Amino acid sequence: MGYGLCDRSVLTLEEAKQVADAERRRNLLVCETTIGLCDKSLLTPSEAEKVAKIQKEQNHLNCETGAGSCDHSLLSPSEAAEVKELEREHNLLACQTGRTLCDRSLLTPAEAEEVAVAEHQRGLLACKTNSGFCNDSLLNPSEVRMLCYRDETATLGLRSWGHFLRSLLVGP
Repeated sequence: MGYGLCDRSVLTLEEAKQVADAERRRNLLVCETTIGLCDKSLLTPSEAEKVAKIQKEQNHLNCETGAGSCDHSLLSPSEAAEVKELEREHNLLACQTGRTLCDRSLLTPAEAEEVAVAEHQRGLLACKTNSGFCNDSLLNPSEVRMLCYRDETATLGLRSWGHFLRSLLVGP
């Protein structure tokens, strides 16, 4: 577990002890900071207990934040209930903001309606600002009229300055 080849046969007893101690400390550090990459058989009982506690806390944090792997079987019943609620909230937020990680099947009917409203508002905003994807077939008639009026007004404003864009003109 060292950083290179080490010929232990040329070490003094004291040097061999220092190398073994350094390897043990390195292994402990790896166990404390990185899940799955340590040799737990090299840990003392108190170190193993400390590492198990750290890994349980790290798993709980991963489950709460959705960052990293989460082993639900390591959670207590109260932690599992808390994590389930947080996962529901993370999913709702993903759906509300249009992220691809949204699982609509997990939404309540009220949440699904809320998400539909948010999607519609994002679509309308994209059409109003000409940024993002504007699917005008999803707009209601009053929104289409409002956008057409805005485009006509913009065209008239440009025309008064001696400029106009033919593509913005609506009708003859």
